[in-house]
Amino acid sequence: MLEQVPNTLDLKLAHFEVCNKETEAVISTNENSILEKPITYLKDNKSAFIYLDSKDFEKIGVDSVSLELDDLFETYNVMLGIKLQKKYSAKIKEFLNKELGGVEPKFSLLFNQDDGLWDLNYPINHQVGYSEDILIKEAFILTYQLIEKLLSEIKQEK
Repeated sequence: MLEQVPNTLDLKLAHFEVCNKETEAVISTNENSILEKPITYLKDNKSAFIYLDSKDFEKIGVDSVSLELDDLFETYNVMLGIKLQKKYSAKIKEFLNKELGGVEPKFSLLFNQDDGLWDLNYPINHQVGYSEDILIKEAFILTYQLIEKLLSEIKQEK
């Protein structure tokens, strides 16, 4: 359990699904017990990913969040879209390099011109606070905290 991570994210009102990675077919919806499982659930169920849609994430400009096991690197990847202007490219990359330091791959960041979102994929394994025994809900909390910190740093530099 991750004791030092305060719960700044209310997952009670979130919509989440466990889906098949290949077909995106929904396996289960809003089954709260999935959030209480260790992140290793994804290693045991390699064909699954967890999709989360939350008002709290929307408030900080995040479209939705998915969590899955990367089959090649055996890391737990977070995938999300974040609403930030394209002009913040250098600041976002600098922040992510600092916060997700470690072994490659660090992250993938692409600006999607069509929807005006940054598509961000990163292994949560490199984030401060991560350990192999965290729960799925704690992985989402860590993700939320990372984006909050990013936004805070961008605001400070304005």
